Amino acid sequence: MNNNHQNLEKKSLAIFSLTCCEGCQFEILKTFDDFEKLRDLYDVNNFRLGQEDNIAGPYDVSLVEGTPESEREIKLLKNIRKQSKTLVAIGSCAHLGGIQSERNNMPKKVFGKDHVKVVSDVVRVDYIFPGCPN
Repeated sequence: MNNNHQNLEKKSLAIFSLTCCEGCQFEILKTFDDFEKLRDLYDVNNFRLGQEDNIAGPYDVSLVEGTPESEREIKLLKNIRKQSKTLVAIGSCAHLGGIQSERNNMPKKVFGKDHVKVVSDVVRVDYIFPGCPN
């Protein structure tokens, strides 16, 4: 049987998580119940939740879930953008701020001056996969 994917050079893929429930990553694992199917299409170079050995960029495609809520996460997100040809924001948190964005509507006395950002507030996003799997 001829597999069309075998003739193509695989692109490198990285999957990152910022502040969130990690539901998008669990959905990737659930959807690809045999994780090797994903590996047939991509060289998965970085996926903390799905594998032990992770490789630094550059990456052809990076998927990012969650909201950048700390200086460390903002720095990480900017580095991911620099290392990625294509950056995809996945899920409601990365796209719209998720449930944690409700803090933006709370009195400043409760949560201080912090404003929950979405991925596109910090870096250029090439594509968005909206929605929440939970």
